[in-house]
Amino acid sequence: PQTFFKDAFTLRTLPYFFCMLLWVTGQTITASQVIAEERDYFAAQRAGHTVSCEEYSKQEMPHYCKEATADSLAWSTLSDFVSKSVLGFLLCPVIGAAGDIYGRKPFMVVACVANVLVASSLVLYKHRGLPFYWYYVAHAILEAVTAAPTALAALSDCVSPQNRVKCFGLLLACMSFGVMLGPVIGKEVGERRTFEVSLMWTLCTVIFSLIFLKETVPHLQVNMAPRSSDLVQPLLAAPAEVAQESREGIPLAGGSTNNEFQTAASSCWRNAAAKLPTLAGIKILLRNKLFRTLALCVVINGIVSEGMHDTVNLYLQQTLAFTTSDRLTLM
Repeated sequence: PQTFFKDAFTLRTLPYFFCMLLWVTGQTITASQVIAEERDYFAAQRAGHTVSCEEYSKQEMPHYCKEATADSLAWSTLSDFVSKSVLGFLLCPVIGAAGDIYGRKPFMVVACVANVLVASSLVLYKHRGLPFYWYYVAHAILEAVTAAPTALAALSDCVSPQNRVKCFGLLLACMSFGVMLGPVIGKEVGERRTFEVSLMWTLCTVIFSLIFLKETVPHLQVNMAPRSSDLVQPLLAAPAEVAQESREGIPLAGGSTNNEFQTAASSCWRNAAAKLPTLAGIKILLRNKLFRTLALCVVINGIVSEGMHDTVNLYLQQTLAFTTSDRLTLM
């Protein structure tokens, strides 16, 4: 068996480790600033004019800033629930099944592009007055196509079974380092340039993924990937095959011949659908009691952990008058 270092540190695995580091860092650069902008947006909605709640002390805090804290908590919690516990829960198995057909790299690139959408929504909000609600939409898309499951699947493709757990731990370590690195960068660049730096960072991550990530699915490595035409052709051929059978003497009405017509059409469509990525991946979660229990635990953990994170941040913001700089230091 291969040693861990020879198995983990190859030209196929190393780019995925580094890409995940860049991907997570791009998200966390703006983590603290988003909290402040979120509250200011809802406070401005209530006050009817531009507001910067961090300019007020705890004793002088106007009522609309205090009420905006509850608004931001409600919206962020709803966004996290929809993105992580609904979209993420449903789409992760589907993306995994589609990755087996089309490869891991395309979905890694899509996840990196989703990161750009989030950063772009913040830049447009700051400089062009885009409603902050679009940030929640972009964030939901990002969480629905998150890169972590795809990166783990890529490692499974090219790492021997005895070393996979160690490689998974190394990947999670890269992500954890990104969580620590992002706020440090955000603090160093300053509040005024945080969103712009995040946008540039995420764009560089997309470029990195396009250039350096290599495909890990075996049948795609030897140019055996199914083309889109191969998948669509059966759908287009189904009506044609049925029509041909009809022209060859199978009438469209009357007893058993009609059953033959329906059977031929149904068979064609089933064969076509079998070649397309479907929701069959979701059935894995319902395979047995253990999988169902684990899936439920993941959903509950996602709801509770994100809710606790948002609640703690907003508590520090309102009760202890934490500013963006204070939150960055705490992170």
